[in-house]
Amino acid sequence: MERELIMTVEEIKIRQLTNQYLVIPADKLTVVRDLCGIQSQFMVNAMHSLKIRCDDFDEALAADGLVKNWSLRGTVHVFVQEDLPLFVRCNNGINYLNDHFDVHTFWNQRDCWALTPERQRELSNVIIAAIEHKSHTRDELKEICRIHGMTGAEEGSMFDPWGGGIRELCERGFMNYVVQEKKA
Repeated sequence: MERELIMTVEEIKIRQLTNQYLVIPADKLTVVRDLCGIQSQFMVNAMHSLKIRCDDFDEALAADGLVKNWSLRGTVHVFVQEDLPLFVRCNNGINYLNDHFDVHTFWNQRDCWALTPERQRELSNVIIAAIEHKSHTRDELKEICRIHGMTGAEEGSMFDPWGGGIRELCERGFMNYVVQEKKA
């Protein structure tokens, strides 16, 4: 006769805590990978989450190898940089690194959207070139785009507070946010 194995509630709790790296910490990249990213709407909470789970946490080096981007459930998470393509939401990969903005999206179907696909591509290329060697804040990127003739209406679309064209660049894998409290 076979004996039925049943886990107790306490055993289940211990397993859950262990799988969350709250019993035995691990290195930062393993933790972030195994948790499929760290939710980071509030960066201080993401850093705390890493601090309590990682055996190699160093505040000064916390961002090394990590990026912040929109992804799961439309929220911002911290990921291991090389794993980002697994999590970026872009129509099953169709729009990943695609700079053709004539595809209908949530953003460009809004009544207040002021960018033509060509203009969005042009301003996107300006932004991508600007961040190639240096991170910039949104305000710095706005100024760079203004130098390239961006109008107020175009700015409202590209830099919408909820994402806009900047978010599309993130979701398509062209750029990421820096893993830090200050937004850049």
